[in-house]
Amino acid sequence: MTEPGVLPAWVMQQVANLSRKIQKIESLRVLKARSERSHLAPDSQHIQDAIDRVLFHYFGLSVQDATYINTRLREML
Repeated sequence: MTEPGVLPAWVMQQVANLSRKIQKIESLRVLKARSERSHLAPDSQHIQDAIDRVLFHYFGLSVQDATYINTRLREML
């Protein structure tokens, strides 16, 4: 385990790869309403959830912290 906030290079590379997958999925979407932009496509959201879990882990956040952050983000959007 690395110190909190430090991601190994291989983890950063995988996060970058997953981010590119999200970008590809999202670039194919046709958004009719402006409000649709605040939510990812379901396939993208699954990938984003995985990225979030990895980042929360490496930044030393607890499950409770992650739940709070996700709840607040949903409320804001």
